[in-house]
Amino acid sequence: MKRYRSLSQKLMAAAVFAGLASAISTAGAFPSPKPDPEERLAAMLWRIHGELNLNGEQDGLWKRAEDDTRQMTKSHRERFETAQKDIKSALSDGSADLRALFDKLDADKSSVEARMKENRKLWLSFYDSLDPTQKKTVNAQLLAELDRMGPMPADGKCRFAPGKAEGNPLPPK
Repeated sequence: MKRYRSLSQKLMAAAVFAGLASAISTAGAFPSPKPDPEERLAAMLWRIHGELNLNGEQDGLWKRAEDDTRQMTKSHRERFETAQKDIKSALSDGSADLRALFDKLDADKSSVEARMKENRKLWLSFYDSLDPTQKKTVNAQLLAELDRMGPMPADGKCRFAPGKAEGNPLPPK
């Protein structure tokens, strides 16, 4: 198995993974990865939360991004369950308009992607508020996470399939 060693290779692997995970999680017809990529990022950052020694402003940005991630994840799951019921219902009637179903899935995917970008902006605002030492801690954790993930599986399957999640990604509120 080839290991990604250089920073550019690790970043490329992360970008490919994030793109695939985002596409799969927002496709509507496929099971969403558990946890969502943004929720996974929040959980990874939570592990180093204490090390960051956040000031009041930074902690406020953190809480806002974390709360938004929780809300977004709940909304994604509810939307996925509703879409799945609608698709099953339409297909079981035997008169499903597949073109209309796929158009609706595309529209849902677009709105979910836009929502994920809003959430990402909150996390990036938090990151921008960090001092160089704090950013170094976050960057080291991201690199450790990439090393732990290893290369993209040869079969192209999302490694965060149901049943593989490591418990509740975010600590209970």
